[in-house]
Amino acid sequence: MKLPFQIEIPKRSAACCAGEERLEPGMDYFSILVDSDGDEFMREDYCSACWTAKAENLPDAMLTHWKSKVIDQKQAQEDLFKSRDEKALALLKELSQSEEAEKQSEAFILCLYLARKRHLYHRKDIDEGQVGLYEVAATEEMLPIKKISLADIDAEKIQKEIARKLKV
Repeated sequence: MKLPFQIEIPKRSAACCAGEERLEPGMDYFSILVDSDGDEFMREDYCSACWTAKAENLPDAMLTHWKSKVIDQKQAQEDLFKSRDEKALALLKELSQSEEAEKQSEAFILCLYLARKRHLYHRKDIDEGQVGLYEVAATEEMLPIKKISLADIDAEKIQKEIARKLKV
């Protein structure tokens, strides 16, 4: 048996080893690493439904297990080459579509940040000054962003939430 720092973990399977369900992007899955009495280890991947049944009787030769999420390779490649500000702009577009007050507050704070970095330009106010119309510098796309009074929001909490979303 190899020592833990020398093991090579096999790649994830494309399907659940119990139910043969295909593991799709965004889907949670569970993996176990089993000692196969040789120099190699065997990996078994399970969908959430099969894991619930399997978790009760795990093999004795199991070394470890973990939960993960199938990533979308195309999206991961696109995100890899985006700058922080490009990610912030994509997040702003997503947040600006929401009707939730918290997400609108996040969109407004993010809008202020991007305007300061000159990625957005304030063009005019609409709806009696309740909504600001901002132009994306790179694409000339117009984004309506609801204005929020900074006194009415917890800016520090919102900044932390935005930072968490940009980190992912």
